[in-house]
Amino acid sequence: MDHLLFVEGNTSGTGSEFIRRTRALGWLPVVLTADLSRYRPEDLAGACIIPADTSTPEAVAKHCLTFASDHFVRGVWSSSEYYMEHVALAARKLGLPGPNFAGIRRCRNKYLQCQRLLERGVQVPAFRLVNSPGDAAIAATQLGLPVVAKPPKGSGSIGVRLCTTVAEVCEHAEALLAVSRNERGLPIPQSVLIETFLDGPEYSVETFGRQVIGITKKHLGSPPNFIETGHDFPAALPEAAARAASETALAALKALGLGWGPAHTEIRLSHQGPAIIEVNPRLAGGNIPALVKLATGVDLIQSTLQLVAGEAPTLCSNIRRFASIRFVVASESGSLAVSPGYLPDLPGLVEFRIYREPLEIPVLHGDFRDRVGHVIVIGSSPHETADAADNACSQITLLRRSADVN
Repeated sequence: MDHLLFVEGNTSGTGSEFIRRTRALGWLPVVLTADLSRYRPEDLAGACIIPADTSTPEAVAKHCLTFASDHFVRGVWSSSEYYMEHVALAARKLGLPGPNFAGIRRCRNKYLQCQRLLERGVQVPAFRLVNSPGDAAIAATQLGLPVVAKPPKGSGSIGVRLCTTVAEVCEHAEALLAVSRNERGLPIPQSVLIETFLDGPEYSVETFGRQVIGITKKHLGSPPNFIETGHDFPAALPEAAARAASETALAALKALGLGWGPAHTEIRLSHQGPAIIEVNPRLAGGNIPALVKLATGVDLIQSTLQLVAGEAPTLCSNIRRFASIRFVVASESGSLAVSPGYLPDLPGLVEFRIYREPLEIPVLHGDFRDRVGHVIVIGSSPHETADAADNACSQITLLRRSADVN
């Protein structure tokens, strides 16, 4: 039987979907994981599980080579950005299709990414890499407040914070430097990236290879965090702005040595023009692939699997409509209950989902981990679809369970 190797995976979003779709294509998904307890049973349903050291690309490549010595392997992939370096190296060692390892490694370190883009003339925020709270304060003063402080390696806006004072910069830098491993247990650099804050609306350009699939409008929560509270696809942008954003994203991919498979490039449209916030060498998170499929018919998950397995992807667009998602975001911790109001009666609603029941929120993080559910709406115009999604989400109320009330 043909096998497709997955190095770990997302515990939300596309993780379980990749497993399901691999089975639908007639291949056996094999998941290499260092900690099975991170996943719910439904996340890996239908997959073969192999306990493995997934802490480094070299360790993963060794496991993949061992497995491939006794089984036919069609490809290697991961639905988690944290393991894209691992995938790139393993694919190269196995002689299978995959992204450029050097490009992925450069891209995964946001400081190296910014350096490369700046060298190649692609606009990025002014930035500094620091190793102490004192140096963070100096960098913030040099760049000019407000600034964004974030880890040089991360995902899902974890640890990303807008700082408006030097004291906030020092405090957040100290907190970041106190963390030596991320939420997956992987080591992280003991440094902080300080960037000039660029005002302006945020979008992401979804690409496959060197082809622009479309542009997503992002909705962000209140500062100082950058939690994404919703997305609209395709974004209602003037033609000139859409062209400039697309060209900037493609220039960034070229500068970084990327252009194989999916990428998700975040851009701010500042008064100085489009600037790269970061390039992510993977499919977009936040259910954006689902929006793309609903709006255009392009199936990015299947196309990715086809490419990974050495087949020609079918990037066929045969639908013209709009899709929006809004996330249900917890604003307090504790045991919560969901009240969906009159949600089932709303026109255009295609999905309402709560991620976990019972709804236990031990602590708020200020990033994607505070999202507890979502609604997805489709429509024939961008503004009506976005308004309908906002309306649907407004019907949902999170209530503290009575047992938690003193």
